[in-house]
Amino acid sequence: MFPGLKQTPTSGPLFADRTHVFRVHGSYTLPMSLNLGADVSVESGTPMGKLGALIFYPPGTRYVGPRGAPGRTDTIFNVDLPADYTLKLTQRTHLTLTVDVFNLLNQQAATDKDTVVEFTYGQYRAGMTDAEIRQINPDYLKTRFFSPPLAVRFGARLSF
Repeated sequence: MFPGLKQTPTSGPLFADRTHVFRVHGSYTLPMSLNLGADVSVESGTPMGKLGALIFYPPGTRYVGPRGAPGRTDTIFNVDLPADYTLKLTQRTHLTLTVDVFNLLNQQAATDKDTVVEFTYGQYRAGMTDAEIRQINPDYLKTRFFSPPLAVRFGARLSF
């Protein structure tokens, strides 16, 4: 009754699917009240889908093929380093100085790419090559967002 149902936009992995996620967290407290830590994470990319337009709706409102057909975004590998040092000011008052280094390796992975294949309903035809799609959308499969760059945060916490 519905011969094309196997390749409908409802087939394929969901848009937020990260097939593999690996995380390790560790910390060590030195005798001088210095805490050092490390957080390592590896996450596979999310699936992309070819997005089209509907009549009276903007581009990107419908899938024009199975989800995940254009592939996945980049795998994200991240290393963060937290550290803190506690100073005892009085019997009940403590000052904790902290430093956090985020994305130590400064990996700038693509977290989102432009997958719009048509701006008006009917521009896209099944089986179009990437070169043909780029005639409609020159930014097709170009990176829109990257993972955050290397950042350092300093802080102080007063406990009394």
